[in-house]
Amino acid sequence: MCRFFSGFFFDHELMSKYKWYWRVEPNVDFLCDLTYDPFVTMAQSRKRYGWAVVFKEFGITVPSLFEITSGHRESHGLESKGLWEYFLAPSWAPWLLRKFFISLFKNRDSNGDGWNYCHWWSNFEIADMDWFRSKEYRDYFRTLDKQGGFYFERVCSYLLTLLR
Repeated sequence: MCRFFSGFFFDHELMSKYKWYWRVEPNVDFLCDLTYDPFVTMAQSRKRYGWAVVFKEFGITVPSLFEITSGHRESHGLESKGLWEYFLAPSWAPWLLRKFFISLFKNRDSNGDGWNYCHWWSNFEIADMDWFRSKEYRDYFRTLDKQGGFYFERVCSYLLTLLR
């Protein structure tokens, strides 16, 4: 399911005529009336992706997601527009020691900054599918998929914790 929703649903023939989608899981209740069109609002404010829930992740369930994402970001020269820093716990180590710490601790980027385990859930998301269909997003998905896939990592890591 995660792999399909992350990499293929937007290319399904039934979705090809649509630019926007809104994923709402079963049994969702709205506590107030929606008095505006969210697609129009997103288009007018030039937003391409939105989600509703942010949690702290259990690092063991996605042990390589941050490292793969960080590596992909660096190898493709992707500049942050501010959101990347939202997911970082800045390193306290002096600059010269950071490279040493990268080899000792998991979930560090090349600057030695760590992932703060913030994670958004995509079970309730709204998006411009042109963003998913972009070369940049497809390259990122292929990187994750080639590395064993984030869809596979969570299940295997969880099962390993149960077996310990």
